Amino acid sequence: MKTKSKMPRLLSALIVISILSVITISQVQPATGQTTRTGGWLDAITINVGSGYPIGDVQSDVFDIYSQSLPANLYALVEDDPTIKVSTSSGLYYELTLNPAEFYDGTKLNPFADQQIREAMNWLVDRSYLNDITYEGLALEKFFPIVTHYPDYERYITKVTQLETDYAYNFTKAQDLISARMVALGANNTGDGWYFEDQPVTIILLIRNDSDGLRVPMGDYVANQLELVGFHTDRKYVNSSQASPLWVGGDPADGQWHIYTGAWSSTVIDRDEGDSFQFFLSKNSAYGFSALWQAYEPTPEFEDIMEKLAYNTFSTLDDRDILFERALELSMQFAVRIWLLDGRSISIRRADTTIANDYAAGIDGNMWPYTARFTDLEGGHMRIGASDLLLDSWNPISGSNWAYDQFPARATLDYGLVFNPHDGLALPQRVRSAVVTAETGLPITKTEDWVTLEFTDKIVVPDDAWADWDAAAKKFITEGDLHATDTHAKVRSVVVYPIDLFSKVKWHDGSPLSPADFVMGMILPFDRTKPASPIYDPGAFRDESILGIRITSLNPLTIETYRTGFQLDAELNVVDWWPNGGCGPSPWHTTALAARAEAAHLLAFSAEKADTLGVPWTNYIDGPSLSILRTQLDACISTHHIPYATTLSSYISTADADLRWQNLRKWYTNYGHFWVGSGPYFLEDVNWLGKSLVLRRFAEFPDLSDRWDIFQEGEITTLLIDHPDGAPGSTFIIYGYGYLPNQTADIYINWVKVGSVGTGPDGGFTFTLEMPDSAGTGVYLVSVRIPLLTRDTVMSRTLSLILDEEAPLRETEPLDTHIESTVTDPVKQIFMPVIMR
Repeated sequence: MKTKSKMPRLLSALIVISILSVITISQVQPATGQTTRTGGWLDAITINVGSGYPIGDVQSDVFDIYSQSLPANLYALVEDDPTIKVSTSSGLYYELTLNPAEFYDGTKLNPFADQQIREAMNWLVDRSYLNDITYEGLALEKFFPIVTHYPDYERYITKVTQLETDYAYNFTKAQDLISARMVALGANNTGDGWYFEDQPVTIILLIRNDSDGLRVPMGDYVANQLELVGFHTDRKYVNSSQASPLWVGGDPADGQWHIYTGAWSSTVIDRDEGDSFQFFLSKNSAYGFSALWQAYEPTPEFEDIMEKLAYNTFSTLDDRDILFERALELSMQFAVRIWLLDGRSISIRRADTTIANDYAAGIDGNMWPYTARFTDLEGGHMRIGASDLLLDSWNPISGSNWAYDQFPARATLDYGLVFNPHDGLALPQRVRSAVVTAETGLPITKTEDWVTLEFTDKIVVPDDAWADWDAAAKKFITEGDLHATDTHAKVRSVVVYPIDLFSKVKWHDGSPLSPADFVMGMILPFDRTKPASPIYDPGAFRDESILGIRITSLNPLTIETYRTGFQLDAELNVVDWWPNGGCGPSPWHTTALAARAEAAHLLAFSAEKADTLGVPWTNYIDGPSLSILRTQLDACISTHHIPYATTLSSYISTADADLRWQNLRKWYTNYGHFWVGSGPYFLEDVNWLGKSLVLRRFAEFPDLSDRWDIFQEGEITTLLIDHPDGAPGSTFIIYGYGYLPNQTADIYINWVKVGSVGTGPDGGFTFTLEMPDSAGTGVYLVSVRIPLLTRDTVMSRTLSLILDEEAPLRETEPLDTHIESTVTDPVKQIFMPVIMR
């Protein structure tokens, strides 16, 4: 995957999750105050590849947790095992990646270079049959880049239903269209299959035989269907390591493959999937470094729509609706990917363990390192199993983004913002607060308290904002120097960090976090896309929607970002600039070290540039990169090296640089690699060939270990409502469980306080909420907020209810605690809650 029997109990679990999916959590410093321990709950974690039978490995106590999700139809194998705990998720999905390139060898016909044959593959594949043979009918048929029953699918349910009907399985239609196009392309069917230039037209399928094992029956079925319409097939059963150099790293025009059985996993719940079209179907994708994506040739209309949806360059939801529905249509026609199934997955672990479970990603989300633990133990050494590991080079800029590698890498990361595993909204990890200012009329709403949302008629990029980069002079170009007239943004993000940020947060090698780490992260995306730069990479990606950046204060660190694009949630418009690259932690000194090696043409951040230069792909943790980086480190020490000195010398003194280089030398001497993060665990040991690594608790991590315990599986703190909807004038019952006992909780409707309720000795409460007859129809957010005992913070839960004239009038006898809402205006709810079925 790249970075989607006995069944009653499983179905009940899914129903519970659909109820909980309306809950949001709004807390700046969540903690239970039950420990003085900092860093991870565990002393150490070993991750290595298992036997190939994950359930057996966990049942036999080889592993405490298995890191990759398994198909939901395996639930029956563990549901009665008291030693196993199971979590469910829905972020795993499957597709067929088609090679659309014209082959260099003109005697070999690639049928999938023809758009109509690619489109016909939709009718050739019976998704319902695939669901039955792989998931026992528990998955969902998938036709689009968006996830079935996620918010955008539900928003455009009329259009998706129409397209699902239009592209439903129709073997005869597929066969007739393929036959007509093959003849038009110069092929002929001699009775024993299609031939071109007297050679059989053979479709090469790269069928993954590892991971969850489901792509073997999927690939075999597709090969059988292709043979039925006259193609010859060559089924190559390969693992991820064997497949990646061909479909991602290779040149598709070489003709070494036609179909790859792809699978992808969501790392968070995606509340706005408009960018999915560009990600999967455009050469402007973040995967634009791959020759495969560069072979994509969508129509100008489709390219324009994908760009607008990726960066939300529209003004109203009505405009978005038009763009999105047209994108759905064009994606089916373009068909470089044939979507198959949205899987339903389970994650398994020993009963004495717990971990956060993301409704999209399963346990493979950014919360896992903060929550994984043995339930009755502080510390311990946890064994985590993996389907695969250490597939591609590790570097933070353009290294491995395989889910197998990113799982351990996340343990070494800290963040400005993390994502709520239950609703996908951003929560503050290091950020103290943020203000999002949007152009008046933009369809943006907010849910969480830590962010302030404002609207204004005009947002002008300040003249002193950094707007571009001079790669030769190694300095930023300001907005005033770049443009003679005002530049207008649609959104301004202002993020504020705590005053003690730089004294509190350290990198794993002991170096204190500094403003230079943030500025280095602003420089690199510009510099790598400039031909004048010594580290220019034609495949490098920069967010073109960013118009300007301005650091207005160093204490507290305050950063303004001006953008043309926007997200529909205020929380997701906050740009934190935390020093992480796309694939790992990126302190300025390790990044500068690798950049220096690339400038000398000794290494390259990206696999594609490395291949072009004939040098190693930069790998911080193994291989020939290590000796090259070690030599560069000696040079940095002897020259007191400050990268991009024209700019960064304002943030890095010679003493600062010397300290960083000396710390890095000690780190390399101790651990033999250059992977330096700031997360709750550090990378202690790597066995590349043995596909194993060890993570060790970082004791100087600034947070208490229990900070995010609220997301651990098994936590019972929750907020529920008896009916999701009702007519105006209805009375609802609200239930709370697992709160702090004997406390007063305040009740808010759409951020307006309407009453209070006391929690009992067990931390529970119940109250009735009456919505007035005069209340307008729409969505109302009900929040329960309670102060934590140990610090000046608030724990808040939010759920939604809908007032609808067509819904029943909910008539409930008032309880002892009865609250009558004074709020009569619904919120403008951009997204519906995630629906899991």
